[in-house]
Amino acid sequence: MTDSALNSNRPERFDDEFDRLLQTISKLSENGDSETAWPAAAWEAIRQAGVLGWNVPLEFGGADLNPVEMTFGYIRLAEACLT
Repeated sequence: MTDSALNSNRPERFDDEFDRLLQTISKLSENGDSETAWPAAAWEAIRQAGVLGWNVPLEFGGADLNPVEMTFGYIRLAEACLT
């Protein structure tokens, strides 16, 4: 799937803040091939952005994303981490 195809089907919940997260993750993963551990700063950025709560219901403090929204987000995160 191309980047333009993903963006044309972009769920409303994924805004400029999500784009900033992708840029941060991309920068933090630049040394991923030479390091053996995932950067702690990347995990912190993911946590602060609420990614860990995407599949958690609203009543428990999560984002309650549907499967299409989660898949979109996970694909974009994976693309940002490619080295």
